[in-house]
Amino acid sequence: MSHTNAELKNAIQDHFAKQGKRLTNLSKCVNFQLLDIIKKYDIELPEPVKKERKKVEKKEKLDTTNHPFRLGEFDYTYEWDDDCGYWGGNFTTIEYKITKITKCFLTIEYVNRKGCIDEKTITKKTKIDFNDRRGWFFTLDSKKITHTKDTKTIQEKEQERMFEWAIYKVRRVWRKYH
Repeated sequence: MSHTNAELKNAIQDHFAKQGKRLTNLSKCVNFQLLDIIKKYDIELPEPVKKERKKVEKKEKLDTTNHPFRLGEFDYTYEWDDDCGYWGGNFTTIEYKITKITKCFLTIEYVNRKGCIDEKTITKKTKIDFNDRRGWFFTLDSKKITHTKDTKTIQEKEQERMFEWAIYKVRRVWRKYH
């Protein structure tokens, strides 16, 4: 490891200070000139100082490798209050399809104002967020849609309903004959 210019200049100044002398224009010298002075006056150099770089502490990043989002069609039911709570709230279901997942963003397709005349499919890119209280969520048209690991696609919910219906039929037949 080589010496820095500051270390070389300090060694030369210390050598001449011990003798009660001074070397002028030392600050204007470059590296090869400083090395020539050291060779000419036979100045001993101390071991070069190895400086440890301070590592900047990074903020703890959120581990997004295990987020619950996956490709598929989902539905989300939310309650909205149109009349300030006098007659109760209305329930609306948003059906959306997650088409692409990156580390921090989702690409979502959904139908805006389903059932209306001006119904149109919108593709939107939204940011994935995490909150200790809510868990994983994303915002779609000012509605925070929360996902957990057990969020099921529409097809999985339909299969589950069909399985429950089959179990119900089997139990009815079982009760009838036993």
